[in-house]
Amino acid sequence: MMPDGRAGRARICFLDNFPRMGGSEQSLMELLRHLDRRHFEPFFVASEEGEVSAEVRKLGIQVLFCPLPAKVSGLSRTALGLGSLARMPGHLPAYLLRLAATIRSVHPHLSYSNSLKDHVASALLVPAVRRPVVWHFRDVIERKVVRDFVELLALAGPVHLIANSHFTAGQFPRLSRRQGKTTVVYNGLDLDAIDRERRADPFGDVPASSGMVVGIVGALCPEKGQSLVIRSLSALAGRIPDISYWIVGEEMYSTARHEKGYRGVLEKLAETLGVRDRVHFLGWRKDVLPLVERMDVLVCASDPGLFVESFGRTIVEAMACGKPVVSVAAGGPREIVADGVTGVLFKTYRVEALTDAILKLTDDPEHMRRMGQAGRQRVEELFTSRKYVEGVENCLAKILAG
Repeated sequence: MMPDGRAGRARICFLDNFPRMGGSEQSLMELLRHLDRRHFEPFFVASEEGEVSAEVRKLGIQVLFCPLPAKVSGLSRTALGLGSLARMPGHLPAYLLRLAATIRSVHPHLSYSNSLKDHVASALLVPAVRRPVVWHFRDVIERKVVRDFVELLALAGPVHLIANSHFTAGQFPRLSRRQGKTTVVYNGLDLDAIDRERRADPFGDVPASSGMVVGIVGALCPEKGQSLVIRSLSALAGRIPDISYWIVGEEMYSTARHEKGYRGVLEKLAETLGVRDRVHFLGWRKDVLPLVERMDVLVCASDPGLFVESFGRTIVEAMACGKPVVSVAAGGPREIVADGVTGVLFKTYRVEALTDAILKLTDDPEHMRRMGQAGRQRVEELFTSRKYVEGVENCLAKILAG
């Protein structure tokens, strides 16, 4: 039942075991920052100290800790398979008992998980915690057997799924067909904060540039497609004078397809193609928006053969900055980018397709400017923090009232 009045605020226990500030965590912070404290009292369970727990504390929210077993914390949150699932039971019981006790200690009305491991754990703990569960799904699960397992967990208990896009929700067709089990709420941005931040001076070094700047933001890994943009730059260099490529991001984790050291692979590729002087690796930065403000075009080049973006937060941020976007036509970006209006979607994952998409923009600077304006308008209509938070709050209220 939904409590009445401030003294009876609904106590929500938020779960996120990832300590660093990725896109999913940034969207969760946006929710916690604007959550209506007159009606909801948030608590937060983390696996370890880190950027996320520090940011949550700044919001005046109590943080509790329940460390993940080492063999569980090292598993990819998008590429779990039968082997990894089979290895988990030996480590899970003690962890689940600790997690259940941690959640029960705050006497929540509802548990709210923000990552795949927490989704699985929260569903398994329903008999122990005896509270409904909300999964905020922001990931794409690569393996069908894991998607089926996760969907069965949700179907079997009082689990409601909030998806950050229709594409994300579409991973779970049976759940989507079950009335009242799935809600799509797009992530949103605080545009006042975005405008203040993007107009500030960058904290770190900014490469000197006299020509067009193409940028990409995200963790360095094969899935994010930095190599495709470097190859495209090689093709564009002879057609666009002084074009350069800014790579914003660092290796946050190893994936199933690479170990640490991928930046060196990309640097060698740029050198081999003769464009090393045009490719600037800016590393992990807190001043991402001032850098985007200084770009001409933002590219999302995630390889759909390896990884599909469930949403595309950096795309929305670039549109909020009035920048046209070039993106692969797959997953969440297809719902964000209005092709030919706010940017260009390329449909085949080839160097030539990305090159042609960028040239469509650069051949008409006035069209680029209009696309940037249209992108900002689209964000104001669909992707604000107000719409996002209200969507989540309405969902929580319905579940608690049910």
